[in-house]
Amino acid sequence: MRLVVSVAGATEGQLYPLGAGLLDEDEVPVLQAALSHMEKWSASVTGDPSMQLVETEFHVDSIRMGTVRTGDETLAYIQVAPTDFPRFALKQVWELPTVFLPPDAVPLLERTVKQVNEKIRAIRSR
Repeated sequence: MRLVVSVAGATEGQLYPLGAGLLDEDEVPVLQAALSHMEKWSASVTGDPSMQLVETEFHVDSIRMGTVRTGDETLAYIQVAPTDFPRFALKQVWELPTVFLPPDAVPLLERTVKQVNEKIRAIRSR
C-alpha cells in the first residue's frame, strides 16, 4: 500500500505533497487493527487531568499514524518519513511534517485501509 500525504493549497484541487510511504501487504491488516484500536480509545477517553500526554501510534517502516491527547484535546495524525532520514522512529511527532486531523477522522482512515486490505486479498485470491 502506498500512502501519499498532501495538503490542499489555496487553489481548488491544488495539492502539495508532504511525502509518501509504503506498507507491505502483510502490514495493511495490522494498520487496520491499530486504527480500530485508536478509534475505540479516542471514544472512551475521559478528561483525566493527571494524564499530561497520551499517545497511541502505529509505526512501521516509513509510515506513522496515531492519536495524541493532552488534557481534554485529542488529535489524530499521519506522517511519512523523509527518504533522507533513516531514523524515523527516533523523531517526535512534532519534529516531522505532519497532517493533523480531528479524532473523528480515524474511523474514515480505518474504512479506507479496510478497503485497501480487501482489494489486496481479492487480487491475491485470483
